[in-house]
Order: sequence, then structure tokens, then C-alpha cells
Amino acid sequence: MGLLSRMGRAAKTLSKYYSPFTWRDKPSIESPINAVHLNHMEDGINEMDNRILILAQDKADAADMANVIIDFTMDDTTGIMTFTRFDGSTFTHDTAVEKIALNCYLEGDSFVLELADGTKQKVSLSKFIDTYTFSSTDRIRFTVNGKNISADIPDGKITLAKLEPTVMSTIRQYTLDAQTSKGVAEQAASTAQGWAIGGTGFEGNNAKYYASKSQRYAVGGVEEGDAKDNAKAYCEAAKGYAEQCAGVTEFDGTATSVKATDTQGLVVAAGADSNAQAMLDALARKVALELVSNTALTTKLADYLKKTDIVQTESTDTNKVPSSAYLKQVKDNIDSNLEWKLNGTYKATDTCPLPEKYNELMIKIYRTSDYAYTCGVNILKAEIGKNTGNWMTGCGRDANGWDVKIVIAITNTIAINSVFINAADNKSNFSFTVYYR
Repeated sequence: MGLLSRMGRAAKTLSKYYSPFTWRDKPSIESPINAVHLNHMEDGINEMDNRILILAQDKADAADMANVIIDFTMDDTTGIMTFTRFDGSTFTHDTAVEKIALNCYLEGDSFVLELADGTKQKVSLSKFIDTYTFSSTDRIRFTVNGKNISADIPDGKITLAKLEPTVMSTIRQYTLDAQTSKGVAEQAASTAQGWAIGGTGFEGNNAKYYASKSQRYAVGGVEEGDAKDNAKAYCEAAKGYAEQCAGVTEFDGTATSVKATDTQGLVVAAGADSNAQAMLDALARKVALELVSNTALTTKLADYLKKTDIVQTESTDTNKVPSSAYLKQVKDNIDSNLEWKLNGTYKATDTCPLPEKYNELMIKIYRTSDYAYTCGVNILKAEIGKNTGNWMTGCGRDANGWDVKIVIAITNTIAINSVFINAADNKSNFSFTVYYR
């Protein structure tokens, strides 16, 4: 334990403890010899014993005291300090106080320090200035304008290696998202191609197929036997019927207003125009005068006269001829029946009422957010009720591993029972559109 620490402890521990007691001579009874006074002395003796032990333990050795500094002096001129030890020996220490700068000023390009001893020290101002060189590279370019230094990054010089890791992570995520979107787009394109021109899973259910069917029923020339079973053929037939009926366009209720061609030369020259009344009169005379006994001819003539009956409504009677207006109406109905009509768009969790009149339904199912996983099914009215009322459709499995299965229930309404993608039901994320014709 060091001398100073022991001295500090002793100074703190050793303080006034014992107070002397005043004894009185006999016959005074103010200071009796009793336990209180005797124990007071014993306590003082015990405390003195303890303090002797402390002093013996904390006393300073002569060797320690020899190096204790008891005085020092300082020469203000030279700055030398003289120290005196406890044993009387001395030693000095030069503080170099004479080298302390008392003044400073600029002198030309030098900084001057004037020291306490009168000497001067000069330092060039260039020593206080560091020279920095800004070098342009292919990634960063420096320009100097007076005291202004500007830095610029040329276009296209930031590479991926210079980007902060979180930025790189974000770019990579965008790249992955773009690749995923590409896959979805390619699948959607494949699905769109299937709906457009057909392919696996779209046989007999694509725009090309229905366009071919439309052509077949519109103008024919698509399959065997459709040359006379199409709208164009029926239109041409109607045109012929219309030309046949042209003679009655100015019909006023009498046979005289009905134009007729005299092919037999009964009234006028053969091939010339006449009217139905004149032809009927001539024919009646001929029948009455020449052919009244010819039963077969009479029957044929009656049959001919019946076929001049032109009707405006549908008829199964072979003696009736449809008008051109009625044939136009029939053609428009055929075209309208071939055209798909929108019944409505619904969430997959909703139900759709069946159209009042229809022969065929087309149901398209797709994911609501991006039209992905589009599937469809066509159902004839005659097929409804032949099974349990459930139809299944789906999309194939690709490199991304998705496989869509959709179950549709049709009774009095249309409902999507389930939409499974890789065995997980995603019905709430889908919508469906219903067309009919």
C-alpha cells in the first residue's frame, strides 16, 4: 500500500474518540469507583490499543519518506524547476518554458512564431495546405470552375457490381416476376390460340371451328351435302320465289292485276305477257270446249292453280309458296340463332339463371385478377338432365406445375362447384361468363 493512500486512510479513521472523566477526592461522592467509570477507562484503553495497531500497520517507512518531495522552486527565466526531497536531496526538471510562443504573425508566405526567449521560428504556409488531386475515370468525371469542384457520373457507367445489395435484390425480384409474367403470358397466349384456331383440349370448341360452321350454314362449301343447305342457297331460292311473285306486287284483289306469261299462246303470242284473268278465261274456255272429259288434265290444272297460293307464315303444305319477305325473316332468324349472346358475367361463388330460350351454352371460367387459367365448356340443351348435372373442364399441366380442374353444376341455374389448382380450391379468386344461342 502506498504512503499517500495509507496517510489518507489514517486521517479518515483516526479521530477524537475518548473523553476524560474528572475524579474527585474523598469525601466527594461525585466520582465513585463503579462499573460505569471503570468500563469507561477500559473502553478508552481498548480504543488506544486498536489505534496503535492501525498506526503500526499504516506508518510510513524511512525508505518511503526519503523520496517524499517537501518543496520545489522554479526559475521563471530558464523554466527549470528544483524539487527538494524529505531527506534534503534535490533534483531539477527543465520545462523549456522559454520555448513557449508569445506571439505569432504572417510574414510574406511564412507563419512566424516569436518564442519567450526572443527567438523566432518560421514555417512556410504551404506546409499547412495538403494538395488533393481529383482524377476522372470512366465511372466518375470531375470538373473545376474556380473554387468549385463538381463530380458527375456519365450515362451508362453504373454496373450491377456497384449497386447496393438491397437494390440488387429488388432488381432480381423484378426479373423473377417478369419471368413469371412471361410464363403466364405464354400460357395465356397458348390458351388464346386454342380458343382462336384450336389445339389440344380445344377440338370442336374454338373460333376457327365456329367460323367454319358459320361459313357452312352461311354459304356452304365446307362439308359434303351443304351446297343447297345454307343461308345463301335459301336466299337465292327466296330471290327466285320473289321473282316469281313479282307479278303480284301490284295485286289489287283481282286476277286482272296479276302478271302472267302466256307460254302456250292461249291469249297472246307464246312467251308474251298477259294477266292471270285473261289466262284463266282462255283456259276455262279451252277446258269447257275441248278438255272437259280429260280427268288427268283437269287434276293437274287444279294442282297448278293451288300452287299460286303465296303465304307469309310457316307452312308444311306442299301447295303453299313462301313470300320473299318471309324468306328474309327466316334468313335473319338463322343468322341470329348462330350468333353467341351474352347472358352475364358472375363471380365463381355466385349462381347464374339459365336463359329463357337457348339451344347451346358456352361457359368461360377465368381468374378474376388477370384472366389467367382460362377454361371453357360448351353444353347443348339436350344434354342437360342426361347426367348428374355436373360438367368438368380444365387446363393442362405445364412446366410451372399448375393443373386446373373446374366442376360446373347445371340444373335450373349455373353454378361453379369447385376450382382446383394443384389440389387447392381457389373458387373465390375466379369468375365465369355465360353465352347462349
